Amino acid sequence: MGDFRLDPDNLNYTIILPKDKSTCKVCSIKEEPAQVLKFDSKQVKIYPIKTEVEPSKFELQGDRFKSSPSHGYEELIVDREKHGDNFSNLSPEDTAKLLSVISDRIIALSDYKIGDNIIITRCLSGHGAFDLHILPIPKFERRGCSVCKDNLNTKDREIYKDENFVIYAKFAPISDLDIVISPIKHLSFEALDEVLLFDLAGLIQRLIKTLNSGDISLVIYESAGRHATVEVLSGCVSAYRFLQINEVNVAPEEAAKKLREKFKI
Repeated sequence: MGDFRLDPDNLNYTIILPKDKSTCKVCSIKEEPAQVLKFDSKQVKIYPIKTEVEPSKFELQGDRFKSSPSHGYEELIVDREKHGDNFSNLSPEDTAKLLSVISDRIIALSDYKIGDNIIITRCLSGHGAFDLHILPIPKFERRGCSVCKDNLNTKDREIYKDENFVIYAKFAPISDLDIVISPIKHLSFEALDEVLLFDLAGLIQRLIKTLNSGDISLVIYESAGRHATVEVLSGCVSAYRFLQINEVNVAPEEAAKKLREKFKI
């Protein structure tokens, strides 16, 4: 991860990330996995990537600079050794097993109080892996659960509904395609039993096959009220883009230094 900064004028977050020269996070891993889990006849390997977000070097001075309020965390949950993704070809049974692994990671990592935002993303055009981030920024909370309220107000955006789940197009999408799948009842991932996880897995696979595109992403998270939610979006969507955090590669101090040197000439 990188250095988080908060703009005091519009309260938007920016993360300063040095450009990653590697083309694939998973392919560039050289360390041994921290955990190996059985996944049918295969394995799911968990690799911690970086254990901290670098705190800003600038503390709060008046209202101009604000450092990240805490450290963050990132790990890769890898279910495919070779480059390329076969998620859309998985059976509902195998998809449910992967969702169970993710659910267990959300539950386990929530106990560490690293940060409020646990976001898991997967680009179906990339390597077969889920990218889990715990970001040190607060969740937007409002009275009552935001997902519960959205579930009851889908109107002409509703795509499918049964006794347990609803699928609908998001009211304020962040990409051309932004589809929400969530339990109708207020349930966290911890509260989803094997039957509900299997049903959720089946709906995800059914939606992916209906879309018939490799250029989509899955985003898995819980709302501020801990309502389990899955979103399917067009394009390769990172955790930062999903939370609408600005991503830049050059720190303003570095940009200013280069310009100062040129400006003197």
